Amino acid sequence: MPSRTLLRRKVQTAAAGACSESEFFERLQAEGVLVRQRFSQRTAGELTGFAVAAPGDVNVAGQPVWYGGGKLAADLTLPILRHRWAGADGSVRSPSAPHPLDGRHLSARTKRAVLRTTVRRAADEARTTTEFLDQLQDCGLLLKVRYSQQVSGQITGYAVALPTEPADAEQAWYSGSRLADDLSLTRLQQRWAAPTAFHVPSTGHNDLTTEERQAFYDDAARAAAYATAQMRRHLATNPYTVQDACWAASDALHTAAQATGNQHLRRAAYTYDRAARAPHGRLPRPTPAGNAVRTAARLLALTGSVQNRTTVSALMLVANLITLLDTIAELRRLQSRQAQADAARKAAAQVREAKLPANTPQPTAQAAMPSQARLAMAAFPDPWAPLPTTPGRPAPSSPSAPPRPGRQRR
Repeated sequence: MPSRTLLRRKVQTAAAGACSESEFFERLQAEGVLVRQRFSQRTAGELTGFAVAAPGDVNVAGQPVWYGGGKLAADLTLPILRHRWAGADGSVRSPSAPHPLDGRHLSARTKRAVLRTTVRRAADEARTTTEFLDQLQDCGLLLKVRYSQQVSGQITGYAVALPTEPADAEQAWYSGSRLADDLSLTRLQQRWAAPTAFHVPSTGHNDLTTEERQAFYDDAARAAAYATAQMRRHLATNPYTVQDACWAASDALHTAAQATGNQHLRRAAYTYDRAARAPHGRLPRPTPAGNAVRTAARLLALTGSVQNRTTVSALMLVANLITLLDTIAELRRLQSRQAQADAARKAAAQVREAKLPANTPQPTAQAAMPSQARLAMAAFPDPWAPLPTTPGRPAPSSPSAPPRPGRQRR
């Protein structure tokens, strides 16, 4: 595989799973990619771009062959990546501050796990209580502190919550001791007071339990389903208002491929890139549907190891990704962008070929769905199916999927 193609895929996957510049560069370095940052000549310390190189790919002078983000793909320049990591209102946060997940699409178990990993990382980087609280705010978390009733100004505890909850919903606050025993402020202060004590920093995903990983997959599938429902609402009215979700779906495919290790999902992610790009390099405005898909991508990136996925959760995720891609294909057809529609259909066909390891038991589709989903499907008179393709173009078929029974016209 050419170095440029390999680098483009690694940069795309790192950008899909990251939520800030600092995490983006950390993910690239973790994949063994050489990174060189470019700073402004006018403003000291202002990062303006980056270049990447593959280890061992050198020129005749023995120097690494560098590729800027724009040389890899039009949507991989640093300004566009910053737009990708923008908040729900389109405002770009500090480059070093990650944008937190949208709590509207997260279960209570997922919220607790996300908060715990975020707080633990902040505690690893801090050395005092003030630095720790500043780190939590820089991470975009909502913060409340508890003061001593005996000593004026002394902080005795804290609680955190994820922002962007619905305005009419009550915030889910978690104290440090509720997240983990070693994350109470007293335990953290004892650790900081003994810097020589041995402590292994957490990498985030290695702190997750099997149940929490399954919750991440379930919430990612739920977020993808929410985005699909939002997109269908605009199929007949204005298919151009969901450009953001079409663009964000690329992130979900890349992170799903990395999380599951499935080659069919990986091929689908590369195939879909053509359907994701906006014409003339225009950046879509962030929308609730697009933010939901980005939430799914971020959750999949946080799962980390491919050794701990569950069959049921993976099947639900794949099923919802297929429905999402089918919807995007129809949207692209309505937008008269046939090449992008074909790319989306081809990606959906490749996702349909995704299978779990041979030694993993394969439950039926009905068994793979939660009871609520089975009841909803049973109550819905007309299950979703892709709309007919354009005349003269055969519909994509999947050898592993049985044909859907259709109604006969009378």
